[in-house]
Amino acid sequence: MERRPDILVVVNFTALNISADSMANRGTNSVQVMLGLTGDIDKVVRNTTPTTLIPGVNLVGIADVFRIRQTYVKPEVSAFGLFNVSGLCIAGGKSLSSESQSFNTFLTTHMVHVWTEPAVSPSIPRADDMATIRIIQPYDFSDWDGTRDTRTKSFVAGFASLGGVWTLVDMFFRLLFGSFLMQILFGGPYT
Repeated sequence: MERRPDILVVVNFTALNISADSMANRGTNSVQVMLGLTGDIDKVVRNTTPTTLIPGVNLVGIADVFRIRQTYVKPEVSAFGLFNVSGLCIAGGKSLSSESQSFNTFLTTHMVHVWTEPAVSPSIPRADDMATIRIIQPYDFSDWDGTRDTRTKSFVAGFASLGGVWTLVDMFFRLLFGSFLMQILFGGPYT
């Protein structure tokens, strides 16, 4: 079996101009570490739970890197109840037919476990103004986890609960033409 290298992150808080003996504002006087598998920093920040490092802490974390995340390509269109917009998108003059083109698919990570670092090693600095996290990825033979954006409520579903799209169209005909849609279609009185 091949050896998977550990990732060692070392933070020097003195170099960041953060006082190690300041107990106030530990939330802002800390560093957030996120393991990302994409070059898009926005995707990493929005889809990864960070691990917080404060001065004087040495941690070891077990990373789960086999997670698939799918987000809508056009989330604003899904608000109108059009969840699979691949048939509506036109690329290069032709309609897209694959569902996978409705979603951005990328890998995300998750720190399954985080403990204090048990190893005493010269490669892991220990000081009051330093913090470390050693990230390891063991062999994981389980299935990959997947998360896909879904929407249970939409703009169109809101109109349906108020009386349906027919009522909405009928109202527009009444406002625009001064009569109901049934009167226009069939020429008789609307009852």
